[in-house]
Amino acid sequence: MYARLLRWQDAAPDERDKLIPMDYEQYEVWSGNARLARMEYLKGKLTAEEFLRRIDTTYELESYETGKVELEVETAWQRRVAMSFSFDPETYYPEMIQVLDLDAAEPKWEIYTADHLRKQDQQGHQSLREKYGKR
Repeated sequence: MYARLLRWQDAAPDERDKLIPMDYEQYEVWSGNARLARMEYLKGKLTAEEFLRRIDTTYELESYETGKVELEVETAWQRRVAMSFSFDPETYYPEMIQVLDLDAAEPKWEIYTADHLRKQDQQGHQSLREKYGKR
């Protein structure tokens, strides 16, 4: 939804007719409700279907039915979410980080973006998205 807000704000006026309107106040209301729904879901007070129904305020989903995917390996991403039900990847990962691997044969500085770090922590989640599609 935040990306939707940014797309709406950044779009030229003649391109907005292709987008769903979203202003900052609407985003704040949705974000607050989604945060509360997520906390209830993680505490087991909501089913996955109920959670999706609560956060889909624009009624874009055709169905709220979900399945359960059994993951073979626990990823760093799963551990972070399990440790804190208020885990927010947008604030957890730095925008950019520079790393020097001194254990390498020829150490050199490398720059990692927040997106790279998230994907690295998600590992198997990325391939599951490709296999089952974004939900």
